[in-house]
Amino acid sequence: MLNIKWRLKAFPGLLCSTNKIIDYDNNYSRVYFNLNDWAELYSQENISFAFGTRFHGNMVAMHNGIPALWVTHDSRTKELTDFLHLPSIPLKIINNTKYVEELFKYCNYDETKKHYSRLCRNYIGFLEENGIAHLYNIK
Repeated sequence: MLNIKWRLKAFPGLLCSTNKIIDYDNNYSRVYFNLNDWAELYSQENISFAFGTRFHGNMVAMHNGIPALWVTHDSRTKELTDFLHLPSIPLKIINNTKYVEELFKYCNYDETKKHYSRLCRNYIGFLEENGIAHLYNIK
C-alpha cells in the first residue's frame, strides 16, 4: 500500500471508497529495487505510453523506448523537465482531461532531441572537471 492517506487528502472529491483504493494499490502498485526488473515491466505489460508526476518512473519508460509525459506538480519537477527539455504539462491539465489519449498531443520530443547533444557534453564536462571517471565518448 503506497501512501493512501496522502491520496485521500490530496483528492477530497474522489468518488471512490478507501477500500477500493487499497484494493487497487494491492493489485496494481509495484515497487522495484532493481532497474532491470522495472524495465522488464514495460515489455511484459505491453505498455505504450507513460505519464505521471514521478520523474524517475517516466525516465525508465523513456529509456525503454516508451513515450513519456511528465506531469509537473512542483517546482523541482518543473525545473528538471525544463532543463532537460522533456515533454511536460502542469497538473491542472490532467484535472481537465477526460481520456488518456488527449495527453498524446503533449508528448513531443523535438526539443529534447534538439538539446540532447549539448546536455550530454555539458554532463561529460562536469564529470571531467571534477575528476570523475566515465565511459562516455561523445564528439
